[in-house]
Amino acid sequence: MKGFLASVMAVVVFAICGCGNNTNTEDTVSNLYNDATLRQISDLRASRRGVDLVKYCTSQYPSYRAAGAMALAALHDSMAIYTLAPMTGDQDNVVRTAALFAMGEIGHPEAEDYILKNGIDMQPDDVKAAAIVALGKCGGAKSLKYIEELSISHSNAILVSAQCRAMCWMASRGMYSIQTHQKAIEYICDTTIHESARAIAAEYFGICDAELSLYTDEFARALGSATLINNKTNLILALGKCNNQRSRQILKGFLDTPGTDIRIIRNVTDALQNFQYKDCKETMLSLLNSDNGMIAIQSADYLLQHGIAADSTLYWNLSQSKLDWKPRTRLLAAALKFSNNKQPISDGIMSGFDITPNPYEKAALLSALKYDLNCISFVENNTFYHSLPAVRTEGVRTLVAMYESPEFKDFAARKLKNEEHNVEKDFAVMFKNIITNGNSQMVAIAADFLTRHSELNEYLSNTFFINQAINKCQLPRDIETHKLLVDALKSVAGVDMSHECNYSDTISWSYVSQIKPDAEVEVSTSKGKFVIRTDVNNAPVAVSKFLKLAEQKYFDNTCLYGNITNRISNRGSESLFDENQSVMMPSELQNTDLEEGSVILSTSKLRESYATQWEIMLYPSAIMDGTATVVGKVVSGMDVVLSLNTGDVVNSISVKK
Repeated sequence: MKGFLASVMAVVVFAICGCGNNTNTEDTVSNLYNDATLRQISDLRASRRGVDLVKYCTSQYPSYRAAGAMALAALHDSMAIYTLAPMTGDQDNVVRTAALFAMGEIGHPEAEDYILKNGIDMQPDDVKAAAIVALGKCGGAKSLKYIEELSISHSNAILVSAQCRAMCWMASRGMYSIQTHQKAIEYICDTTIHESARAIAAEYFGICDAELSLYTDEFARALGSATLINNKTNLILALGKCNNQRSRQILKGFLDTPGTDIRIIRNVTDALQNFQYKDCKETMLSLLNSDNGMIAIQSADYLLQHGIAADSTLYWNLSQSKLDWKPRTRLLAAALKFSNNKQPISDGIMSGFDITPNPYEKAALLSALKYDLNCISFVENNTFYHSLPAVRTEGVRTLVAMYESPEFKDFAARKLKNEEHNVEKDFAVMFKNIITNGNSQMVAIAADFLTRHSELNEYLSNTFFINQAINKCQLPRDIETHKLLVDALKSVAGVDMSHECNYSDTISWSYVSQIKPDAEVEVSTSKGKFVIRTDVNNAPVAVSKFLKLAEQKYFDNTCLYGNITNRISNRGSESLFDENQSVMMPSELQNTDLEEGSVILSTSKLRESYATQWEIMLYPSAIMDGTATVVGKVVSGMDVVLSLNTGDVVNSISVKK
């Protein structure tokens, strides 16, 4: 896939040099978007004008045809497949590859027939690889059969990788078979295959939701010969799906080995989540004291998910020790969840909520109260009247969790019988008031809740409050909230306003044109510094917005809010739906694998990108191409990145001159 990206860039440079007035050739370090036509294509993508993009797909210049296809991929419009299908027979390999990538991204079932009928086996390897991966993204049973029956020479790393990636995409959609299991095993066990391809085969087993004990020996042997970090992490996740003592002992062995890469330890902790409580309890209790905060959080999460009533007092006692607030609040939640005497624990949690000055800890403590429905009033009061937006937003999530808990129906029935109090009606009114008075994020959560719970419609006398909230949305900033409100209006009143979800975003091309192709930023954190090299040629709009926000000190003095197994995130504010900056949409997709250190923008539910939320990949992934906009890569200080955890501070981001 890197070869594809390099080819696109080479063709674009060729086109720019031969396009007369479209190009500024005076500055040898200028980026590709000094080309007027490429700017026009980006403008059309940003304003979602797919119909107007079609003409570029038939341009005489292959660079513009490829750019047009990639822009259509970002729009995810099923009608685009009729434009893209003929392009799969283009005379230029780069254009064919771009069209196939776009058809896979769009994911419409009709794309499968076009791809299968286009003579995949007659194509050069890079084009054939793109077709195979596209089938993995959009295909059904026919594609699964084609992919599992492919016979590829093990020396052909391009096609082996493509087949494995296609199987990964299929598995992510719940499609796999004994044949695909066996094909992936064949690849991970053959050490003559390039290890990067074997790592993708291992990722298949990390993705598919299947019991894999039959392959324990193969996973163990492959793990013994693996050197790449993503190969090891994927094989560890695969062992986590082998429900036997041997796999568990292999996993625990990593925890006892000094100097083990922290990413390995974190994946082992994740893999152990699949095993029974009695077998992992002592291990998880010991990991609560890990020097790495994320591992302590993972172990506390295990106790919260798998704990038992007999140990609720243990969780409470552990929560009173000198643990960081993140695992401590999870232990409090576990104590409350499994206790048969909830009131003393709830009282302790509410007392802690009142005392702590930390807004994130307050939010976590409020969330813990979802396990005691008698605390609905406390949560409601803080949802509506607390001064901190992070607390109010978490209050909405907690109310949703309370309503959707298995105990709610019985709780509501008792209240109605014993006190003639209709708790369901209370919730309908609460969520109506949240939509009327809440901030953008609170409104989005409440709108999604009402969409999923039509049983509350009888308590909503009208939908004027939803229409008012829709009119308050500021586009493009509030586009996701707007979309969820439109869905709620359709669910509650049967009114379809989806056609009003269109928007456009202004692109400052004068600013973009001044960005050097290798512009760098230095990120200073509480754990040290690292450097990101941005890539304006791949994502001009995203990079320009990222650099502008950095220049405006938007990310300075913000906390890292997420650290999942394969990436760490910063969003520049307490609110997931940013209150100050517009969202960059739609995504600027690239047909390239994400690597260790890739810096990406977070992806919304609409499969588009937030300018204000960025993430760093901790190791490669085979199935994140097309799922995120890549703005650059960490080129120094990756050791600092690997040490970062939720709550660590981004002191500043400065653009290097």
